[in-house]
Amino acid sequence: QKVLAKYAPRDCFNFDKTGLFAFAPPDHGLATQQMSRKKKDKFRITVGVACNGDGSEKLPLLLIGKYKNPHCFKKTSP
Repeated sequence: QKVLAKYAPRDCFNFDKTGLFAFAPPDHGLATQQMSRKKKDKFRITVGVACNGDGSEKLPLLLIGKYKNPHCFKKTSP
């Protein structure tokens, strides 16, 4: 708190992240006949949001996906 007291609220930013699941299949369904258990494609995106202390500046959403072949593991074997 001593460190934050040196700065105005407009100069202090807060960042938070949350997961967003897209195209996720429902947990259960309503059917009169047996439903097939076909696995559907789904993916997760991490969404980051940030704004300053007095709310006067809101930064654009930060979308973080999953890279299929990360560059840092290029020369390693699975």
